[in-house]
Amino acid sequence: MMCARAAVGLALVVALGAGPARAQGKDAATADALFREARALMKSGDFKKACPKLYDSQRLDPAAGTAINLGDCWAKVGKLADALQSYRDALDLLKAGDNRIGAVKEQVTALEKRVPKLTLKLAPGAPEGTRVKRDDVELGEGSLGVALPVNPGEHWIVVVAPGRADSRTKVSLTEGASRTVVVEAGERRGSEAAAEPVASHDTVEPPKRTGPTSTNDSGSTQKTLGWVVVGGGAAFLVAAAYFRYQAGQKADEADKLCPTSPCAKADQYAALRDDEKSNMSLANVSVGIGLLAVAGGTTLVLLAPASPTPPTARGGSKPSSAWGFQLRGVW
Repeated sequence: MMCARAAVGLALVVALGAGPARAQGKDAATADALFREARALMKSGDFKKACPKLYDSQRLDPAAGTAINLGDCWAKVGKLADALQSYRDALDLLKAGDNRIGAVKEQVTALEKRVPKLTLKLAPGAPEGTRVKRDDVELGEGSLGVALPVNPGEHWIVVVAPGRADSRTKVSLTEGASRTVVVEAGERRGSEAAAEPVASHDTVEPPKRTGPTSTNDSGSTQKTLGWVVVGGGAAFLVAAAYFRYQAGQKADEADKLCPTSPCAKADQYAALRDDEKSNMSLANVSVGIGLLAVAGGTTLVLLAPASPTPPTARGGSKPSSAWGFQLRGVW
């Protein structure tokens, strides 16, 4: 059982990490065209149109230079939190010794003092399943109670809860401000409020059923999760093959560019070799994750509990509804 739980944990991590990797696609040609058009717009002062193009360029082909320009663009239109994140992305992409690192670090330090911070807390007594959204972005439980960077200006906080009307709160923050807001679920809807039972002294709660719980649902869920993780691992292995192919292409291009030494086109040769190394690194990482995912998913499938034979009811009695509730609690 401990082995199965460990496999479940590993599978969840791999499955969550595999989704974004499969969703991302690289298109260097389109990214370059968008970057050039955005730079032209920035030179003409039209930053509002330039920023989305730089954002798409960075999404299609991440590069340190694009991230720096995107940070400059976001800062010009007042989106300081977005600008700060873009500069941090640039620092992650810049190689050691790059003469742009110092300037980017200065931008990060300056923006950290200007970016507003908003802390959202959910009031006690919120119904189970309550969700909190900030500007249409749903915040998970781990994001509540944490001072998160936001852009200056107005923000709408929406609380969505089962059986309740949506609660909406508008929050305005200026540069450098820090604010904590406690939000709560809205009013009960009419039909749900009328249907709510009134407690009385004559009400007797049915006894809770005790005893072993069925592993049918959990076993089926574990098997499904296992196959999903195996599929994610296979996708990583396919990606690894693609990156290895790209590395080989870059190596061939470099060899054709400079068949002898010294090379007349040293800068282009170095760029091709850097691309070769980057693709090989991505291939190695993808192989490792893919093999780990396939192994973890296979373990989940093999260790999934078998579906038991349902017990025969005696005396014509039906299973208590509390049984289903206990299953959910255990899972």
